[in-house]
Amino acid sequence: MNKKAFTLLELLVVVLIIGILAAIALPQYRKAVDKTRLMEMLVQGRALLEAQQLYVTANGSMSTALDELDIKPVSGWFCGSGWCGTKQGMRGVSLEVSRYHGVGHLSLMCKADKNDDYAQQLCLSIGGIYSHESGGIIYYMLHKK
Repeated sequence: MNKKAFTLLELLVVVLIIGILAAIALPQYRKAVDKTRLMEMLVQGRALLEAQQLYVTANGSMSTALDELDIKPVSGWFCGSGWCGTKQGMRGVSLEVSRYHGVGHLSLMCKADKNDDYAQQLCLSIGGIYSHESGGIIYYMLHKK
């Protein structure tokens, strides 16, 4: 008798192996994608920090609008009174350009929810150094001048 088909058991073993490989690979892929997106935000944040520093030097205070700065429009960023930042949406992480503790030099900070270990790991993975905690948010310094 010539056997030309797979048995049900063989097919189940193959599906099981594929499932195990997917369970291992998908979380690593997610981390890589998130870190890449965060690095892109970081590049934009550094450009925004430099533009704000030039604006402060020329005008004595931070800009409250992105179009007042000498940079191309930065998608996903917005400014308020004394700060510019991203919306918190990228896995619980946001970036902010503001005065360090409200006074002194301008800083680029990564903000993560105190209860979100993954968001904290993302801030650390891009070179964040723990700065302080306020209102359930942990701030990590990314750039200091």
